[in-house]
Amino acid sequence: MSSYVSVVGTPTAETCCIFGLTPQEMRYLQSKFPEHMKKGREEGWNPKHGIRIECTCIVILNALGYIGFKVVSTAGDRYEFMWTLERNLDMDTQYQAIERSYNQ
Repeated sequence: MSSYVSVVGTPTAETCCIFGLTPQEMRYLQSKFPEHMKKGREEGWNPKHGIRIECTCIVILNALGYIGFKVVSTAGDRYEFMWTLERNLDMDTQYQAIERSYNQ
């Protein structure tokens, strides 16, 4: 089973948007970038169904790569890029432990 996330932005911009995070992945990014996510509490800052972080896309892609995400596709034009990342949940031991606890 896989989990997918999209990161949208430009490599030179100071903010990017992330879509499809689980609550656990959201907590990881909040612990990694506490100062960069403070604005997220303001009305209208976050996009619908996603979060905006004051950080470059490359830093976010590296942070998500650290927890097992791999870039599987890219798309974009000269104004904005979108990276689609995949995480193999079958290889994630934390996810497997949670699944086992639900099945008991």
